[in-house]
Amino acid sequence: MKKEIVGILVCTLLIAAAVLPVAGVMTIDKSKIKEKILGFDDAKVSSADDVINPEPLATKTGYLSIPAAAFEVKSDSDTYTNLGYEVYGAGSKSLIFSAPVQLPHEATVTKVTFYWKDISLKDGSLKLMRNLMDGTTENMAEVTTVGNSGVGSSYDDTIDYAEIDNSLYSYFLEMELFGEIVSSYGAIIEYTYESGGSSEDMAGGEESQVRNVAVR
Repeated sequence: MKKEIVGILVCTLLIAAAVLPVAGVMTIDKSKIKEKILGFDDAKVSSADDVINPEPLATKTGYLSIPAAAFEVKSDSDTYTNLGYEVYGAGSKSLIFSAPVQLPHEATVTKVTFYWKDISLKDGSLKLMRNLMDGTTENMAEVTTVGNSGVGSSYDDTIDYAEIDNSLYSYFLEMELFGEIVSSYGAIIEYTYESGGSSEDMAGGEESQVRNVAVR
């Protein structure tokens, strides 16, 4: 019981030391509260306002590169070749491939670019899809090759359901190729996300907002 009373008295004295009377009005010295109550050092926290009012987040751009090596054909009976850097089938038969997509929660997809080789009059395609974890799928973006144009790329920057929600959906790419005459080198997904806004954070990668505010 005595220890509890002593603890209350010490805390009361600390608060009293941080309070300064000005013209009969009680005001709080933030620096003393910061040092004595919060325990932050002046060298690490510029002011108590920094803890109460965190710096704004900055929008950054990220890229997810999905190589040809990630794609697998949907039907085990189909013959195909995967060289790691390029994937294609046999003859001119239509083959459907898929690859998983892992993007940060709440990121916003802004662009999907498809890299391919097309030496036919047929157009291959690449779709970014999401699955509601019950077999229900929705198309977010779709890109096609350009027939008989050799090595090239094409993109879609009109994204449906652009915000990533990993709490409800899984994401994947679905690709249609035609034998050896339409092949793929993979895809790149561009997205934006929010990160701490200080110059230190922008230079050093993603940091927690608390660290960005409290440690200088």
